[in-house]
Amino acid sequence: MSTVSHEEPCLTDDMNGVHVVETSDGTRLRVDLDDRVVTTYPVAGSSIRRRRSEEVDLVLLATCRVGEPMVLLLDLVIPGVWFTRRTTEAVASIHRAGDGTAPGRSR
Repeated sequence: MSTVSHEEPCLTDDMNGVHVVETSDGTRLRVDLDDRVVTTYPVAGSSIRRRRSEEVDLVLLATCRVGEPMVLLLDLVIPGVWFTRRTTEAVASIHRAGDGTAPGRSR
């Protein structure tokens, strides 16, 4: 997964574009703020056990700042459940995916 070298200090829900967020445990999340989807790419030993490399709908990016956990509200298409809250390990880096080589959409 390639990204441009421009690192960002934070993401907000009203931004646009595709961003790659890496957490302190090495997990990478592809956050597409245009299409409102998130894809998680955990590393070996990650606490993430479900939804590996599966694209899920982003309801809200609550917080994403380097040095703090990222908080997302996701639609996991569970009947009767409007959204699920997901909190990651602390964010280590945020890069804008700008060269077209970030993992693509699976829909």
